[in-house]
Amino acid sequence: MGEFINVLVIKHCKEEKAREIIEKKAAASEWGLIPGRCQYKTFNDGVQVLLNDGCCGYEDMPKWLSRKLCCPILLCYIYDGDFWGYDFYENGKEIDIFCTVPDYFDDITKKEAAKLSGNSSIIAKYFNVDEESIKNYLRQWTDAVYEIEDEEKAYEDDGFNIGDAWQMADFMQKIGFPYE
Repeated sequence: MGEFINVLVIKHCKEEKAREIIEKKAAASEWGLIPGRCQYKTFNDGVQVLLNDGCCGYEDMPKWLSRKLCCPILLCYIYDGDFWGYDFYENGKEIDIFCTVPDYFDDITKKEAAKLSGNSSIIAKYFNVDEESIKNYLRQWTDAVYEIEDEEKAYEDDGFNIGDAWQMADFMQKIGFPYE
């Protein structure tokens, strides 16, 4: 079995407030939240929450939390160690969505793939980063990615290659909420 990682990046929010809302929701949710097993880390402009193993909710969780906390929430995830992506919401509305392997479960149309292609200008604006420093991460992987013999990275200083689900950590580093 691969790795399933879910990390919430909650902008403009204090850890105490995020913890309070997450703990209240845990008792009533089907997401598998176990508050004592979530790990919180405070940053200058928000908080990061590594959700417990077995917790899932993908778009439902950041959508609900962004509405409840009235702030932007980015859920970065690794699915089964095979790919990574994110769901980004503000005040309950989808702002952006990205998935490196959008056709992982089923064939999809070009229109559906485009919807899951992410928008580096949106992420750059919300996280106050240079768009050039993150746009190379928002690349959907094709079979050709896995056939590259030389290790290719989105940026020279990255720790992980394109085609490695842990590229999510490089992306999170660049937006100012490093995964540890």
